Amino acid sequence: MSSYSLRRTAQALLVALIMSFALYNMISLLPGDPVDLMLEGNPSLTPELVAQMRKLHGVDQPVLTRYWSWLSGLAAGDMGYSNTHFKPVSDVLTPALVQTSKLMILTFVISVSASLVLGCIAAMKPGGWADNVISFVAFACISSPAFWVALIFLMVFAVKLQWVPATATALDPSMGFMQELRYLVLPVLTLTLFSMGQYIRYVRASMIETLNADFIRTARAKGLGKWTVISRHALRNALVPVVTLMALSFGSLMSGALVVETMFGVQGMGKAIYDAVMHKDFNVAMIGVLFATLITLFANLVADLAYGWLDPRISLK
Repeated sequence: MSSYSLRRTAQALLVALIMSFALYNMISLLPGDPVDLMLEGNPSLTPELVAQMRKLHGVDQPVLTRYWSWLSGLAAGDMGYSNTHFKPVSDVLTPALVQTSKLMILTFVISVSASLVLGCIAAMKPGGWADNVISFVAFACISSPAFWVALIFLMVFAVKLQWVPATATALDPSMGFMQELRYLVLPVLTLTLFSMGQYIRYVRASMIETLNADFIRTARAKGLGKWTVISRHALRNALVPVVTLMALSFGSLMSGALVVETMFGVQGMGKAIYDAVMHKDFNVAMIGVLFATLITLFANLVADLAYGWLDPRISLK
């Protein structure tokens, strides 16, 4: 591994540590703690028993001590215990993570593939009819809220036409992929439109700038075909700023997944975090938000490392 990769990896680990500390402190500032939740269910507990329970759960210790204890347990694989599901946090979030992974991977692959094709087509003749149509589609995607698109899709495809199920609550791990796909069509399509508009605009702008560069004129002067110039020379150079957007968009994709999963009843990470916050299940909420943060950091790390492959000059700086 090059020094560039090692440096970027070390920076990502440091940011992850700082973010985990900030997240733990923010969760600690929320009203209530595990003992307070127990008192709500049994207000007749004596002060002595309450003090013992606070000591048992460590809530009577300083924040730094509690954070170190939590981080040590997390490093050892202990994510804590859910106060509402009455089982380990890992058992609560693992099925949710599987569903969200399927949703996000399908969304990312479809949105990126479609955006690269549409962005390149729009950039070939700026101002032409294809560019105008694709730009209109991109602006429509950007300006349409995910919840509004979800409602339209539910009304048209699930209620009126009845082509697909209205909710994904019937999803089961024992289902085959094609059976699951029927339940995920609307959530994936909604999340794809939510993210695709920005991708198309960035690919188009970056491709227009690259196609006007001197090395592209040289490639054309050598007699190379249009699609050869685009695929072998222009696209790779145009992807550097686009990769940044795609990496940074993972955070907004996670927030969009929260809305989409709630609207369609997908039992994923977004809905698990939402339910945990609503029921004051702080352990589940904290691990869920931390995981979403780590996904964004990992995506940015992959983007940083990809820069060195897309443009070797970056890794030398």
